[in-house]
Amino acid sequence: MYMSNEMPITKNAGIDSIVPQKNTDPKFVFEVGEGREGKEKPPVWVRLKADLSKQYYANIYAELVEGDERGGEVDEAVRAELAKILLSGGQLRTAEGIMHQPNQLNGTLIVFTPGLPGDSNVWFEKNHVPILLEKGYTVLALRHLGTKAQSGVFTDEAKTTDKSSVYVNCAEREAMNEPIGGENEQNLETMALEGAVAINAIGQNFKEIKFVSHSAGAVHTLYDFASGAIDKEHLPKVSSIINLSGYIGGDDEKYRTFTPLEYYEWCKQFINMGDANTNVALVKRMFQQVYENPSAVPGSAMVVSVNPPDDEYVTLTGAENFQQVLKRGLVIDDRTQSKELYGGDVHDLANLQPETLVRLLNMSYPKSKHTVSVHDKKGKQK
Repeated sequence: MYMSNEMPITKNAGIDSIVPQKNTDPKFVFEVGEGREGKEKPPVWVRLKADLSKQYYANIYAELVEGDERGGEVDEAVRAELAKILLSGGQLRTAEGIMHQPNQLNGTLIVFTPGLPGDSNVWFEKNHVPILLEKGYTVLALRHLGTKAQSGVFTDEAKTTDKSSVYVNCAEREAMNEPIGGENEQNLETMALEGAVAINAIGQNFKEIKFVSHSAGAVHTLYDFASGAIDKEHLPKVSSIINLSGYIGGDDEKYRTFTPLEYYEWCKQFINMGDANTNVALVKRMFQQVYENPSAVPGSAMVVSVNPPDDEYVTLTGAENFQQVLKRGLVIDDRTQSKELYGGDVHDLANLQPETLVRLLNMSYPKSKHTVSVHDKKGKQK
């Protein structure tokens, strides 16, 4: 199904049963392909609309007006960004992405949050969404606010590569030639809360909610809880938080090739994400919130971190640090990942088998604390 640049040619695109019309922007709801016969319905691009929890705004107010109880000072650039958000309380916010629907719903929503700039959506939707649909899960794969519909080219290892379609990965949405979420400049605070907006928009129509995040998407998801942005009525439904190569190490993380300031500058060619120095200050604040509010993670949620020890960007130690603070959760030291065998970065977990992800999603030992190493001489993940 295709549409003009002005208005998609759709009515309900088959999502009325799970997405209230009041929580969508009709102009940005349209089918983006065909589903497999007997397996799933056609995927649907959605722009969801919802406000954040009142608790989120109360937390910001306390931080800005009553002072920082931790004894520190809020960075002035961060203060200005948070003040703008505080003034926007009561206004609907947006989140965009592709909704994948099975023919037979099992009542569970999986929200996938990619890292930055967002290309992990490609391998997640290709490798893992098919089996999730077969199991009856509804999957919302988010696209980051600020992502440019036409992002041009960049030079990587002396090769000029066209990346304009990778991060959106939806030709129909690209044709609209408008950045994800609109023309306004975004920052890591607004981008991190996409998952909260999505849950507040459609969570009421699901019995159970599971989060899967990759790379920086992990700290974004954890911040959704730590900030109080998700409506309280949805928190008891959260049964899984799966962090894949998660960037959750905290401020003491010893990076390998990843330096936030330089990386955020690089990301700006794909995402309209504002000043890199401000974003560095924002992500430090996010880590501080996450590490000082571990109890904000729902007690019903099984927290799993899958990290290869030779990840090019983040360390296994980061996942272990967060586990120590949370005092529960499963950390998987995944040594089956291999750049030589599978190509690409180890960070992208090319050897994560779809069946393995399903098993992780079905685990339910939320109060336990374990660390395991996965080895396989043949390179095939068991």
